[in-house]
Amino acid sequence: MVQRLVLPLSVRIGRWLSLVWGVVLALALSVRYFWLPAIIPIHWNLWGEVDNYGGRWVVFLLAGIVLVLTIGMFALSFYPQHFNYPVEVTEENAERVYREGVRCVVWVTLAMQLLFSVLFFDFFGGWAPSWLLWVGIVLVLISIPIFYWRMKRAGRS
Repeated sequence: MVQRLVLPLSVRIGRWLSLVWGVVLALALSVRYFWLPAIIPIHWNLWGEVDNYGGRWVVFLLAGIVLVLTIGMFALSFYPQHFNYPVEVTEENAERVYREGVRCVVWVTLAMQLLFSVLFFDFFGGWAPSWLLWVGIVLVLISIPIFYWRMKRAGRS
């Protein structure tokens, strides 16, 4: 179908930014491990108050999750022909639909990393504003219907 997908510069930058951001977050958290107390907050309620604590080893679990998700989403963004789309992909609309699919993956990855960043900053001393967590949640939740609509629109021939 599409030999080589031409992506806008913003999407290409976002793709690589997501990879760098994820790796830097995981490395920063892993390095910070040695300065963390033995018991750290691991869960917050809706109001941003800590409601569960755990061992500092949890940061390696979180860093591993970030790396796996980041690298997985980064790799996935290079294969839009394998995504599930809400429209039939044809010769005429393939490039437009694939471009929206890649844009969706990049957007969701960056929004997810915003959420992880808020958690990481809480590990670093609790100075991340709680409203930033809500911004990340809203970005993740609204991106799915927005890109569903954009893919439907791109699928029109």
